[in-house]
Amino acid sequence: MSHRFLPRSAGSAVLCAAIAAASAQAVAQAPQTQPASRSLIDEVVVTAQRRESSLQDTAIAVSAFDQSALDRENINTVSDMQLSVPNLSFTKENFTGSNVRIRGIGNNAVAASSDSGTAINFNGAYLQTTTIFESELFDVERVEVLRGPQGTLYGRNTTGGVINIIPAKADPTQFDAAIDLEAGNFDTRKASGMVNIPMGEQAAVRISGRWLERDGYVENTFLGEDIDDRDLWSTRVAFNYAPTDRTEINFFWQRFREDSTRMRTSNQLCAKDPNPFPFSLGCLPGVALDDPDALGVLNSAGQLGGILAASFLPQGVDAFANSTRSNDLRQVQTPLTPVYEMDEDIFNLEIVHEFDNYTLTVGATYQEIELNTVTDYAWAVPSETFLPGIAPVPLPGFGFTDDQGRLQTPSDPTVSGFDRPFAYDTSAFENEALTIEARIASSWDDKPFDFLAGFFYLQSDNTTIYDVRGNTLAAFTPVGEVEVDGREAPLAYFRNDTADYELETWAIFGEFYVDLGDRTRLTLGLRYSDESKDVRDRQTLLNNPALEFVEGVSNRAFLDNTFEEAFAPGGAAGLAVVDERFYGFGTTGNNPVPDFREFGDSWSELTGKVALDHYLDLSFTDETMIFGSLSRSYKSGGINPPSFSGAFEETFQPEYINAIEIGAKNRLLDGRLQANITYFWYDYDGLQNTKIIDRTSVNENIDAKIQGLEFEFTYVPVDNLRIDAFVSWLDTEITGGTSIDPANPTDGNPNFVTVKNGGADVFIVPTEVLAGGSFDASQCGQNRLECANIFTENPAANPLGAQTPTTLVPIGIANDLKGNQLPGATEWSVKLGAQYSFMFDNGMELIPRIDYYWQDSFYYRVYNSEQDKIPSWSVWNASLTLHGNHGTDGTWYAQAFIKNIGDKDHITGAYFTDASSGNFTNIFLLEPQTYGLQIGARF
Repeated sequence: MSHRFLPRSAGSAVLCAAIAAASAQAVAQAPQTQPASRSLIDEVVVTAQRRESSLQDTAIAVSAFDQSALDRENINTVSDMQLSVPNLSFTKENFTGSNVRIRGIGNNAVAASSDSGTAINFNGAYLQTTTIFESELFDVERVEVLRGPQGTLYGRNTTGGVINIIPAKADPTQFDAAIDLEAGNFDTRKASGMVNIPMGEQAAVRISGRWLERDGYVENTFLGEDIDDRDLWSTRVAFNYAPTDRTEINFFWQRFREDSTRMRTSNQLCAKDPNPFPFSLGCLPGVALDDPDALGVLNSAGQLGGILAASFLPQGVDAFANSTRSNDLRQVQTPLTPVYEMDEDIFNLEIVHEFDNYTLTVGATYQEIELNTVTDYAWAVPSETFLPGIAPVPLPGFGFTDDQGRLQTPSDPTVSGFDRPFAYDTSAFENEALTIEARIASSWDDKPFDFLAGFFYLQSDNTTIYDVRGNTLAAFTPVGEVEVDGREAPLAYFRNDTADYELETWAIFGEFYVDLGDRTRLTLGLRYSDESKDVRDRQTLLNNPALEFVEGVSNRAFLDNTFEEAFAPGGAAGLAVVDERFYGFGTTGNNPVPDFREFGDSWSELTGKVALDHYLDLSFTDETMIFGSLSRSYKSGGINPPSFSGAFEETFQPEYINAIEIGAKNRLLDGRLQANITYFWYDYDGLQNTKIIDRTSVNENIDAKIQGLEFEFTYVPVDNLRIDAFVSWLDTEITGGTSIDPANPTDGNPNFVTVKNGGADVFIVPTEVLAGGSFDASQCGQNRLECANIFTENPAANPLGAQTPTTLVPIGIANDLKGNQLPGATEWSVKLGAQYSFMFDNGMELIPRIDYYWQDSFYYRVYNSEQDKIPSWSVWNASLTLHGNHGTDGTWYAQAFIKNIGDKDHITGAYFTDASSGNFTNIFLLEPQTYGLQIGARF
């Protein structure tokens, strides 16, 4: 048995690499060549924690892939990577982002000011908002996945972990070039290339890129076209310059562009609620996503657009009465071709200078992103057509049907001329961000300790717009648009408008290392974070510019202790309602154009960790290193999006996590087996979670505990045979918190019935009120607050259910979440991969490989109802690769591959909407079966 000593000083090259990677506590896997024989596991070089060691000597749970490893397992995206990393999951989200979870922790909040618990880094630099997951991984030095809270060594604080994408640097020592071509099903065409050009002995430039074009994965049976295609390209320019033997400068410019019909959501599920207005939710609660009944289309009587559509349809008719949804999730119906346009530029500069006993690293990253998406709102076409000659609002500029039943909407031409209800939504944002980071690390040869200290600064500006446009919405608004405070305010449709979100954060951090002998190291880390967030936003829907906006009466009418005054006799919402502002559409019923809300908040926190790693002398292993850590991490709070009612807290609170992690990394069987195990336990306080009420995201805080085990194995039982596997277990439990389930407002209580008003706002009514005949839905008009008359005048309508803070009208009964599982937390997942290298006398090598992945079912919402469960799924992938001669004249390869062999439509995540939308569920799917042929050459 042998153990590895812990050197206090590494060579200059290793030290530069370590600090340049932001001391990222991750593995830097050296580029691999094809060895003549593989009797042992390839050595993985560690350049983390300011010392050179192997992956097995790194006291942290981490996975790493260089470009050859990505190619070997056909990992092109982060979505692919989830099949190869324990407790990593990835899914697209409903708007413009993705959710990457590590050990069940990602981002369950929805707000412009929300942050992910999993940080995304580019060359060690934190990216505040990025579309890097939309592009494909190409020409990388390595991709690192660090599991567990991070923050005392670099970047921004995280509670889940870090994914660090490190691009290949320019190399002044030699000329290199590569080209890769791919063709496959869905008419896939892909090309990648790289050229590395030395510029003397001190500088080099490297240019690389990838282009992808493929047909759509989804058939639009209404227009007879394929959608969800991709047309994108990425380029990167890397520059390296070493003016002295102590200084190195690296610069990257990466550009990404996409213009495609990619779908923001994969499809929509709903079990139709057959009840008439005002008792229909649109979709029934509690129906499993894999139940055939979930392949229905909502009842338009439960949706705002459908309620308004009733003016143009025969009385009581559901616009989707005879609409059907295919049982093939890759088929939809829409008169709209989706739009997906994205631009991103990342500029990264890093300067490393070595002093005699210190290394200074200074880096700056600037990022610009623009994203615009347009997608159908229902993914189904109504079966019922409008009646001709209808004008429910007989005023110029409002909507009407012509003699053929086509709804003409002068206020919004984009939805005009359809003979049945039609709606679509857009989600778009622009973001600029600047990150600056500086670190200094000691390298004392004559002392048993060292340190690293750093400073981090981030400034980000974001504009986000989410619109829902529909012809029945536009029919009830006049022609025209107005400007308020210099920004357009649409009248004809819903808009959640974040005109400006500014984030400014800074932190100081560091770690102190002490060698307690030649087998043990103690690490102490500390971080202080300070963050401020400011928003300028508003929400608009069916606005009337003729009405005057009055603070405290309009839109946010019942904030600031104005509720009692509003409900005073003769007051705005009292028994004698006299103010016309309360007769419009929307939650408060008043529709002047609102001013922007300007609001800000700030947070600061001190966090840290203590860790210990030690080498054991065991007779049955070649080498065993055990490690343990205790850490506290945090994620700042945020600002809830604006709401019509103003009935919810303006901010949501920070998250705090206390984490314990212990593990062991082992080499056995004369280096043929690596067996690693990690156990972690998290105490989570204030985990952020979202739902939609009153057409806005309401983010709440809950408490939870998380624990898990991760087993990772790499085994070479005989020469040339490699087996890699993992088994991960994740146990999550909510320990405190209550929340009203928008899908089931009564929480199954038979004493209440769910009712919607004309604005599709939900409230619950005691069944005895209905049974007594004293409830009249017309009393509610299109304003939940008008229903307060019922509850104040009728003792039987005592609001036993939960209420918004500012109304007497109960919107639902709170669900006790204690004991439920966290969203996106798969309890079990398993990966098994195997490959064998057939070596030929002429230097060629043939490698067949097969990979299997399975994950358990999980819930996508905290309520853990049957409709919240994502079924378990598994994937088989396979490839056959032929490598040419690895001589000095270059090499080539050819690979045939197939992914998702079973061609299953696996659900990776889901998003539940709200009462105004009709309670449908949008789902997101893994890619279908893809196969193809790749060829490439290295020069």
